Amino acid sequence: METLTIKPPKGVSLSDAKIALERLNFEIIDDQEYTISDAYRKELHNRLREWELSPETGISLDDARKLA
Repeated sequence: METLTIKPPKGVSLSDAKIALERLNFEIIDDQEYTISDAYRKELHNRLREWELSPETGISLDDARKLA
C-alpha cells in the first residue's frame, strides 16, 4: 500500500478535504504506525557520530541528539 500526505489549500479545512477525498473513493486511514527506515536510521547515526567527533561544532553529543 502506498501512502499520500496532503495539505489542503488555504481556506479548506482538513475535515472538508477528508470528505472530498472520501467522495472520490479514497480510503482515509487515521491510525498509522510511523517507522523509521533502516537507511534513515543509519544516516541519523552517522550524523550524530560526525557531530560527536567534530569539536568545531561546539555542541555536545546530547545537544546534537536533540537537534537530530
